[in-house]
Amino acid sequence: MKKTILAVIVPTLLATGAANAAEIYKAEDGSVLNMYGRVEANFVNKDTYDAAGHKDSDTDGSVYARLGFNGRQVVNENMAVIGQAQYQLSQEPGSSDTNWNARYVWAGLDMADAGRVEAGRVASGLIMFTDIGDIFYAGGDVVAGANVNTVDSGAALVFRQDGTFQYRNSVGGLDFSAAYITNSSIDYGFNTAARYNIELGDMGMLAPVAMYQFNKADTQSKAVSSVKEYQTYGIGAQYFYGDFYAGATYVEEKFDAFAGGNDKTKGTDAVVAYDFGQFVTRAGYRYQDLKDAPSSNKKIQDRWTIEGQYKLTAQSSIFANYSYNEGHGVTGADLVNAAGSLARKEGGVASLGLRYEW
Repeated sequence: MKKTILAVIVPTLLATGAANAAEIYKAEDGSVLNMYGRVEANFVNKDTYDAAGHKDSDTDGSVYARLGFNGRQVVNENMAVIGQAQYQLSQEPGSSDTNWNARYVWAGLDMADAGRVEAGRVASGLIMFTDIGDIFYAGGDVVAGANVNTVDSGAALVFRQDGTFQYRNSVGGLDFSAAYITNSSIDYGFNTAARYNIELGDMGMLAPVAMYQFNKADTQSKAVSSVKEYQTYGIGAQYFYGDFYAGATYVEEKFDAFAGGNDKTKGTDAVVAYDFGQFVTRAGYRYQDLKDAPSSNKKIQDRWTIEGQYKLTAQSSIFANYSYNEGHGVTGADLVNAAGSLARKEGGVASLGLRYEW
């Protein structure tokens, strides 16, 4: 069984920083410093709606760039200092402004068989879960932890939060992580994730995954919304068979407000991919529903996505993506006092892009 498809279907490669990092320094003791990056141009056409609900379409171009460094400084045969700094320059559709934003900035210790500790804006172990559905080059945001920023304004989904102290390790076929979080938006939080890799011989590999995340703000002035406590948890699995990949997740989110109300979402991702060599195809389905306690209105959204990638070289690709969103009972109202939201109520989004990585 070939496991190289994992590097193909997970475009962001969040856990390692890059697939083909350039070594810019290496010492005799094995200490190393790597540099990696990405540049991308993307053209997006999407259905839009005016205040009266009339449908139209809009086309915009956007550019993205990432630059990162990761390194390892050897202390002794059982310990090394490790770290990563990665920034993204992005121009959003419809805007001429570009800004550098920190994706990961952390330092830690690699203690060999005893595991790793990392502190800062880390690559969270919850990536083991979000990577199940995060296979698309464009338009593929996953349902897992989609509204974590109802409490933590700096969070990007659940896998990038400032002030994270994390431990992770692998024992046999089990990969696991646990983290404690505190920063200017939350008083405290924690998360944990685990994945077990089951070799099936000629039938491939199966990897069930589970995760849990909790964030709490003690005062409303500290929180970014009316939400006092945020929780998300989920189960899922990945299946690898040669050049074929399939994955599915089930996720719930809970929001407890300072005023005593609460909201809840339920969602799922289901994805498949096949690597033909120079051409890769991907498809997926995303579902989310919201039970809004104050009004008892149920909002449902589902989205279908298809994508094709043509590899010009090992590090550059042209890709095309189309997704269709359909909402039921979604009127533009946001979750929990405008803190988070379901996506557009309905319509298609088509994108065409070129990406180069090093």
